[in-house]
Amino acid sequence: MKTLKENAVERAHAASTRLDSLQGENAELRIKVADLQELLTDYRKLDMVTELMQEDHLEQSIREINATILRYGVHSL
Repeated sequence: MKTLKENAVERAHAASTRLDSLQGENAELRIKVADLQELLTDYRKLDMVTELMQEDHLEQSIREINATILRYGVHSL
């Protein structure tokens, strides 16, 4: 009976140690995920800038600006 109890205590201790290790790994992974989410947000912003910088979008913006200038009679700034 004593041996069974000692084995159970050893297994419980090993399980506790493993749990502590896994909790530490989990915390590290959560930090990495948060960092990657932040990086992904930054990349998405860059994608938006790239899309806005495409020639056809720029040409459309220039046409809209020119139309506004003509509409309000502003010929020079």
